[in-house]
Amino acid sequence: TDMHKKAFFAAALALFCSFAAPAQTPRYCNPLPMPVGAGGNASGDVTVLEEGGKYYMYCTGGGAWVSDDLLDWEFHAVQGVPVAPDIVKYRGKFYISGNSDNLFVADSPLGPFRDLGPFKDTGPVEQGWNGGFDTKIFVDDDGTPYLFWPGRGISGIYGVRLDPEDLTRFAEKPVHLFGFNPMHAWERYGEKKAALTMKLNVSFDEQELDDGQTGIVPSFEHKVTTTVQKAKQLLMVIAPNVPLQPNISRLSEELEVTPSQCLKILYLLDRAGLLLLLTKEQKDYKHLAKPGKIFLGNGNLMYALSSVVNLGTCRETFFANQLSAIGQLTMPEKGDFLLNGKYLFEVGGSSKDFRQIANIPDSYLAVDDVEIGHLNRIPLWMFGMTY
Repeated sequence: TDMHKKAFFAAALALFCSFAAPAQTPRYCNPLPMPVGAGGNASGDVTVLEEGGKYYMYCTGGGAWVSDDLLDWEFHAVQGVPVAPDIVKYRGKFYISGNSDNLFVADSPLGPFRDLGPFKDTGPVEQGWNGGFDTKIFVDDDGTPYLFWPGRGISGIYGVRLDPEDLTRFAEKPVHLFGFNPMHAWERYGEKKAALTMKLNVSFDEQELDDGQTGIVPSFEHKVTTTVQKAKQLLMVIAPNVPLQPNISRLSEELEVTPSQCLKILYLLDRAGLLLLLTKEQKDYKHLAKPGKIFLGNGNLMYALSSVVNLGTCRETFFANQLSAIGQLTMPEKGDFLLNGKYLFEVGGSSKDFRQIANIPDSYLAVDDVEIGHLNRIPLWMFGMTY
């Protein structure tokens, strides 16, 4: 009856809330109460630097804000802050770039910042540099500085290695990393540019995916191209074989990389949402454990990358995609998924029963092809409403 459906729906929503509760952390939204003084205005385009146990925030409008806890801020007037600033510490000094052709430097996070002049050796406009706009300087673990910026229109994201002795000089030809999709309004250049710009932080390990030439450090362009090629190759190997219980040695041999490099690429694809790695313990991106199972990131990818899609795998992929948004999924001894170390799930069709997870506390069935459920038997479609 309609009454029973409503009662079940309300109970299921309450159950989902209990699933998500252990993974929730406090969230804070704009606007925070920001003190503003002469020469400053907290109007957006935020960049934050952690230095000496304090946080320094800069944004369009000038000035800086200092905090010990990211909640309570004190305003400081700072000279030389450009529009849409981005700050980075390099060799003991603090550099700010932004919507400006120039670069600024100071000895302290609170300035004053002096103008170092415009970026040099940028090449013709056709190579990607059309003036400073929402720029980002990234310093790799080996100390190499890179500059990233969005082109105008739909041209996308560019990057270049900078001269370590002079951060205003391009050390090589810029690399076009990727273009924007003209069908996506949020990627087109227009009046609401703040919603259209992407900034890229990429870390390239010097020992990772090199060109095999002793004594020669691979160029920035080579590193980007090789990493992307290996990631694509790995994705195409995995796609028709999901859920894959990976043999890392075999995968690394097929990619012609080391097992450690193979794991790094797997975890990069996981963080990008293209793969979903299921591990026995909670995932730790600092200590890469071998995944027990690998799924594609969502069901759409299954149909895009494989000519044959298994319905059971599609169900599990949908479930994992939805639940990973509200908690930590791990691989249990019995059943398909363990949520937040407590709630055990088995996923299947309308005939699925509890035999595989019988007598296990906090165990549930996520069942396809049913409209309503009963007790611990939940319709699979309802997990699409978790966020």
